[in-house]
Amino acid sequence: MSAFDRFQTGPDDQGRRVDRIVRRLFPGLSLSMLYRMFRTGSVRLSGKKAKGSDLIQAGDEIIVKHPQGIVPIPENEDKKTLPNPGQNKKHSQFLESLILVRTPDLIIINKPKGLLTHGSEGLDELTTAYFSGTPSSSLSFRPAPLHRLDRNTSGVLAVSASIIGAQAFSAAMKAGLIGKEYLALLDGRLETKLYMEDRLLRNGKDKTSTVVDGDAGAIAETWLIPLAASARHTLVAIRIATGLTHQIRVQCAFHGFPLSGDTKYAGSPLLGGYLLHCVQLEFPVDFSAEIPHKVIAPLPSAFISALKGIFDPSSLDSKALQRYF
Repeated sequence: MSAFDRFQTGPDDQGRRVDRIVRRLFPGLSLSMLYRMFRTGSVRLSGKKAKGSDLIQAGDEIIVKHPQGIVPIPENEDKKTLPNPGQNKKHSQFLESLILVRTPDLIIINKPKGLLTHGSEGLDELTTAYFSGTPSSSLSFRPAPLHRLDRNTSGVLAVSASIIGAQAFSAAMKAGLIGKEYLALLDGRLETKLYMEDRLLRNGKDKTSTVVDGDAGAIAETWLIPLAASARHTLVAIRIATGLTHQIRVQCAFHGFPLSGDTKYAGSPLLGGYLLHCVQLEFPVDFSAEIPHKVIAPLPSAFISALKGIFDPSSLDSKALQRYF
């Protein structure tokens, strides 16, 4: 016995493959069963037999003839709202408090230190809670963080609100058109700008990265720009052309200026751990989502307090620094 189900696609399904949407709607389908359904014409797109690679246009109707025991996810169930409504509201309100810029396509937040990007109690869970009360305009798209910051790195981070925003941001990132600037406290006194180009190799077992010789690993490019210095520390602006895991932490340590407090990578002890803040995202002028050219995330109060305890106040009064405070 077979059953039929009809689904109406929305604006955030535009351009997605129909086989991926059907698989999301029917998680109980094996891949072999999914492919057989397309071969036998059991999936129709706007009245015609569909191929798995067909791309969706907003408003298309998908009709799926499927085995009786395989049922689709009930509408909105895959939003994965938290079972506790009070907790769901708390998560939503917390994300609301982090928002720097909100458009129909993107949300830019100031991620606090200690918050995971993914996983339990992470930013993706907060995002799900935040959008749980919003009617979905898609069978398959769900808002989510578009890149990541380490748990103990704070700062500006983009979250998709629509498929248009997700695609535009991802394409710009892949083309190297999204500029990222960080502020960090380093051990040692850096007198001049420093350009670092190294190959990094990731060790999945101990979750560390190392600089390696030869052709192994991936190239990492980082610029350090000193902003303030004491006898033992330097506050730097950091710009990266690549985004490898632990890139800043590993390269700074390798070149003799580890992050203060980053004991995992040879940094000196610092109360509260290392200070690394993504202070700015810079978007191309022709970016398709409605977003400011530059989005700045103010420094956390703990970061500012630590700096004031290390540097002479006059060294923190420059215009280059004050815009971040």
